[in-house]
Amino acid sequence: STDGGLTFTDLGPIPGPLTGSNGGDPGLAVDRLGNFYVSGLALDSLRPPGTQSTIGIWKSTNSGLSWSAPVYPSPGVTGFSDKPFIAVDTTQTRTSGNVYVSWTQLEPSPLTPDLPPQIPIFFSRSTNGGTSFSPAIQISQPGDSCQGSEPAVGPGGEVYVTWMRAAPSPAAIFVAKSLDGG
Repeated sequence: STDGGLTFTDLGPIPGPLTGSNGGDPGLAVDRLGNFYVSGLALDSLRPPGTQSTIGIWKSTNSGLSWSAPVYPSPGVTGFSDKPFIAVDTTQTRTSGNVYVSWTQLEPSPLTPDLPPQIPIFFSRSTNGGTSFSPAIQISQPGDSCQGSEPAVGPGGEVYVTWMRAAPSPAAIFVAKSLDGG
């Protein structure tokens, strides 16, 4: 939209990787400079076995007219990633501009090979405008089966991630908080 949301022009889908496809489950965020970020599922056949189904982050610096190739946080996490959601720090703090993504990992990860089967929530951040992302960290409790995480940024730059824990019983909503930019 170029008229404040009165009308919209469909510019087509966010492009997938050159050797794969965009798998959906999009999340959207915008930074203070007007750059748009989309998180989503990505399938890339050139990635190592077990990591071809991953999380992609796309960036547009021209209001969505074109998009970067996807950047992949977390090259060490294998299995099927699901429900990636994204937030950008738009505060006027030292973490302004950080990009945060959280997701569900539907198969056990090699980051925790000594733990029982679980469905964990993972988190990664970018401190350089989405050019690269930190290694993934598990923020849910070991052994929990979780789904539906969502990152958000508070007014002081604090990072919150919420999710639902389905098991063990009782089911519950969890919140993780970071005071140091994730």
